[in-house]
Amino acid sequence: MSAAGASCGSIGEENASRIDDTEEMELLLENYYRQAEDLANVARELRVLIDDSESVIFINLDSHRNVMMRLNLQLTMGTFSLSLFGLIGVA
Repeated sequence: MSAAGASCGSIGEENASRIDDTEEMELLLENYYRQAEDLANVARELRVLIDDSESVIFINLDSHRNVMMRLNLQLTMGTFSLSLFGLIGVA
């Protein structure tokens, strides 16, 4: 009976060891999952910041384009005025 009792004790220890290994594996997987979620959140936040920066850059470029278009219009109006005065002066 002592041999049977010893074998039952070792089977119980194996089951406890397997349960401990399973719990440890579950904890490791949960930890990795949490880290992956954190990284995904950081990536989303960075993407939002990049999109916001891109919007600011495009607004700045639009502003510079508008200044250049206004300057072009003013130069065209000046050239037209000089041409008109030249025609009036000749006539």
